[in-house]
Amino acid sequence: MRERNSTPWTLVIAVFIASFGLLALRNLDPLTFPTVYAEDGVWSGQILANGFMQTAFHGREFPIFGVVLLDQCALWLCKLLPGGLLRLPLALFIVCNAFLAICACAVLLSLRRRLPLLIRVGMWLALLLMPVGNDGNEIFGRALNMGFVFPVLQAFLLAAMLSDMASARTSIVALLVALIAGWTFPVSIAINAVAVAALCSRDRQRLRIRLPWQGWTLLAVIAANAAALQVASITSKGGANLPWVPAGFVEFALARTLLFPLVSLVYRHLNDTVVIVLCLGVFGSLIALLVRLRHSTPADRRIVSLLVGSFVVYAAATIVMRIGFTSLLSGSYRATFPDRYFYGLNVLGTCAVLVTVAMLARTPRAWRRTASFWLVLVLIAPLVNHRVVELHRPATQWREHGTFQASLCDSADRLTSSGSGAPSRSLTSVDTYPKLADGSYWQMQVPTSFLVELASSGRCARPHDALGGILPSGPDQRR
Repeated sequence: MRERNSTPWTLVIAVFIASFGLLALRNLDPLTFPTVYAEDGVWSGQILANGFMQTAFHGREFPIFGVVLLDQCALWLCKLLPGGLLRLPLALFIVCNAFLAICACAVLLSLRRRLPLLIRVGMWLALLLMPVGNDGNEIFGRALNMGFVFPVLQAFLLAAMLSDMASARTSIVALLVALIAGWTFPVSIAINAVAVAALCSRDRQRLRIRLPWQGWTLLAVIAANAAALQVASITSKGGANLPWVPAGFVEFALARTLLFPLVSLVYRHLNDTVVIVLCLGVFGSLIALLVRLRHSTPADRRIVSLLVGSFVVYAAATIVMRIGFTSLLSGSYRATFPDRYFYGLNVLGTCAVLVTVAMLARTPRAWRRTASFWLVLVLIAPLVNHRVVELHRPATQWREHGTFQASLCDSADRLTSSGSGAPSRSLTSVDTYPKLADGSYWQMQVPTSFLVELASSGRCARPHDALGGILPSGPDQRR
């Protein structure tokens, strides 16, 4: 039986389609010049070589279940598309933008009974249009970044659970996503702990803490997440093993990690002094709002505590575990790379601020003066910044050895021209982007049988179009 006040599926589908379309426009490069980037190739190749479960739980020092699940879905989609593995960039583009569109639906619809439509639309736009410097081509249409976005989906579904504790369906979906998120990004385990704390209530008569069944289930989820961790997970820096540079701490920890959604338009004009003053002003006003939390309803307090607490633990983990980024964000305020590590954090922080303002500024006057101010403040950069929607001309491009199909064809040509008869290996390495400092490339393991079939199919005879087909001519394919 359908639940009362449930969201019509037509609305969910409409929001999903609109979200997917806008996300696709942010980066069309995977369509116009299809490439496989970094870990997307590595993990897709590991799935083909070792299987899904081995890659999801042992592909690196901590589980990467959710990201590998997206890669697996892309590989399944390739089987439905003409050309098979040739279509991997297109399949990743579809799957990853669909995942972000699902996150956008969660942000817009999960707290529909508690937040005004204007605030929810603001959060929706913040997710879809969050500025990311010059590195949108590393994020949109790529699976490797999606692990950093799982905390956003996790936090909002857990908030929906707190908002409607009577809905078993909402709770089951939220708890399942919490389990997957904890198996994808270790920070999500801490977010699950924040949710348990938010679920606790004090029984004044018996002087003890009460925890509903969702809280006990979350404790089991945390145990399952922790059991999958390896010892190296505790000290892992996620590939960011760079030296700590004190001069870059303010830019990294305050400007890029915390303030970027508000200052992206003027980022190059900032300095440490301005950033510190801005931080004092912004966070001082937010703390003043949080003081009013005691006047709100218990459910509102739990939701705000969950979202703000999730952002705090996410930001703290980023600052501590990625401290080597001070080598890249060295205090010059000239570059924001690597943006993919901050996209999910910036979205969660922006949404946490808007939820806090909406729930605490209840009177009409406070709504006009406070909520409207913060809504304009967090949306002005996404709506004004012309670099947010890059279409087919992203600021960051990779063209050194052509498209993914060109790489497959190069490997197929080398394989068949070696004259060694039937290949003895079941998998063959194929170059993917980016190019490394020593001049080599990232590698993806591809079934040798596919390359042999590709070499004999005639698809490698002429330049390749964006979707993996054939163009009449293509002088720019190997720029």
